[in-house]
Amino acid sequence: MAKLLVIALKVLGLFLLGIILLILLLMWSCAAPSDASLDRRFLRHRSELEALARMAQEDVNVIRVADDFTRLSDDWSWPRSESRWGITRAKWNEYRRLFKTVGVTTGWEKDEMGNVYFIAHTQGLSVGGGSKGFVRCFGSGGSEKAFLPCAEQKEKGQFQDNTHPDGCRYLRIAPDWYIFEEWR
Repeated sequence: MAKLLVIALKVLGLFLLGIILLILLLMWSCAAPSDASLDRRFLRHRSELEALARMAQEDVNVIRVADDFTRLSDDWSWPRSESRWGITRAKWNEYRRLFKTVGVTTGWEKDEMGNVYFIAHTQGLSVGGGSKGFVRCFGSGGSEKAFLPCAEQKEKGQFQDNTHPDGCRYLRIAPDWYIFEEWR
């Protein structure tokens, strides 16, 4: 009976160790990519990112393209009929191909100044989480609507309002290109 109890405890111990290792692996795989890894990705895929930025600028009324939806500046509803996507099916498929190649897991979003954010990582919810990726600055000039790195044109910076937990951090990786990280 004592041998059976020892074997059962060993099996239980191995099972618990396996669960702990699985949790640690999941935590590691869900972590945001480092700035260094994003910088390497940018260097490997700059031409694809430039193509994505040009495509986003061509689609003037489109403010968001993801793998599974598009958003227009005047129509956030989804689903919509294909004639109201704002882009053709062929262009959407090209976006998806480039997203996969570059590792932009959540697509892109465009702000009011035309700056394009390529979202490589997200965590949490829209009301409390964060995102990290690349931003291609097209609009700056000190506007209150311009994203901080695009307006400031500094090598790096961080902003966090002391009245709430929202903030952002950025690092220039090329002229008009930054790694950004936002949290809320």
